Amino acid sequence: GGLTFRRLGQQLGCDPTAVYRYFRSKDDLLLAMADRIFDDALASVPPQPDWRSTLRTLAVESYRALLRHPRLAVLVAARTTQGVGEARAIERILTALDDAGLTPAEAVDVWRALGDTMLAWAGLSAWRTSRYSACWVWARRAGSGSR
Repeated sequence: GGLTFRRLGQQLGCDPTAVYRYFRSKDDLLLAMADRIFDDALASVPPQPDWRSTLRTLAVESYRALLRHPRLAVLVAARTTQGVGEARAIERILTALDDAGLTPAEAVDVWRALGDTMLAWAGLSAWRTSRYSACWVWARRAGSGSR
């Protein structure tokens, strides 16, 4: 909520409208930020010895990268960035699944399941440790009948 183009322009030392040359909306900016997080996280992952290690390492490093930016993790938990970083991640995952011997259709299904699970895990973890955690505690108590 505190991210505005005006504040961003001030921090960058430029007119706030300059940001609109690169991003149509705040949502586009947030998705680009998430894509950069994925790209940076995955760039640091060296080749792994086998497909299982590759998938595990990519998922864990993506999760950790998102948790370093918990508010963004919550916002992108159910989104796709459609950026270069995400495309590179998908390519690495599909390559690992091909190495595992899956058909292209099976690989796509597993990629979606893995990606969605990691994003949901990161989003929920970030949400639970954020300022909303009090809501989580209350919801659990309300659901169990004790308040």
